[in-house]
Amino acid sequence: MPFFTAVASALVMLILLLAIVLAPFLGASGGASGSAGLLSFSEARGIADRLLGVGASHPWNLLTAGGILSSTVLSVPSSLEVLENSSLGGLSCSTVPGPTNLTVPGSNANRSQGVAPIWLLMYAGPSAVAEVAVIDGVAHLELDYTGPCGSLIGGFGRTVPPQAIDSTQAANDVAPIVTPYLRLHPYANEVLSLFGGFNSSMNLSSPATWSIILTTCSLVSSGPASGSEAFASLNATSGTLLSNSTLEQTACLSAPQLPSVLSFGSPVTVASGNLTTVSFAVTSAADGVSWANLSAQLQNGTGTTVASGWSLTAASAGGQTISTYDVSTGLWSSGGTQAIAVGDSLVLVTPTGPVSGPLGVQGFLVLDGVGGFGGSMTLFL
Repeated sequence: MPFFTAVASALVMLILLLAIVLAPFLGASGGASGSAGLLSFSEARGIADRLLGVGASHPWNLLTAGGILSSTVLSVPSSLEVLENSSLGGLSCSTVPGPTNLTVPGSNANRSQGVAPIWLLMYAGPSAVAEVAVIDGVAHLELDYTGPCGSLIGGFGRTVPPQAIDSTQAANDVAPIVTPYLRLHPYANEVLSLFGGFNSSMNLSSPATWSIILTTCSLVSSGPASGSEAFASLNATSGTLLSNSTLEQTACLSAPQLPSVLSFGSPVTVASGNLTTVSFAVTSAADGVSWANLSAQLQNGTGTTVASGWSLTAASAGGQTISTYDVSTGLWSSGGTQAIAVGDSLVLVTPTGPVSGPLGVQGFLVLDGVGGFGGSMTLFL
């Protein structure tokens, strides 16, 4: 769609690849934090390179690297069966499973130094992809994709350039962004990630990038529904700041995600004069999600936000108004805390002109989860 920009697509690709790298290690958290052997990216890479024999007769190229600094102990899952012998794009992914029962120490170390007790590095070679974990200075081969599956994954990413700055320099470069946040949250969880880029048939380009995330959300599958976050990304070779944000209230990934607890049917559109009414009937609702858990944004066909001139209400199956959304404040009137039920409807009234777009695309209603719910969903008008 028109509003998916190259920057957004690059970010999606980055998140997907990092999910492959980091996900196997985010098992259940342990108890009190302990001491940790903290390493920078370059130190960890040297250890991982030696394990694979990089630089000798083995042409391994680094695609991504991620460091995790948590205040609590993290445990590697005792089994990686989900990834072993899995399928990717219809290909059989033969893997070599990694060791079990690895423990990642927790640490209350300074979060602004660019060091971590665990680094995960993904390499690509001829028809193979390998993932190495460096924990407390020791390298472990975690996954080794071979054959067509390894070729597919390896062909997607670009090699990390040799002139990429170290994580210590990246942390120093984003200090003006993260220092105020760390004053409020000195022991926030930290994820440091280096991404070489990706190859795309869509003619999109992304420079090698360092990203630093600080969050009070849990890094494991269970934890608080909401927390705070500071994010910054840099060009990995020049250190130039690319983007940054700080949110003192954001939904954690452990929170119920909106698309998994709520769904709507196809829009029913009725035009009357210069106004158009679009109704979306609720087809499923779970986990007590209420109208107050929805924040709405209207966009036209080119992705431009429509700031005013439209209204949004929640109606019962009988057509009675349950609650009204205040476009300026993002709050629902009394009744908004009522749990959404199947048969209820979301009713949008808007002037036809502001939501028109090219090629017949009329616009989009974007719903974000708030108040203990995360994720977002897009309703096409």
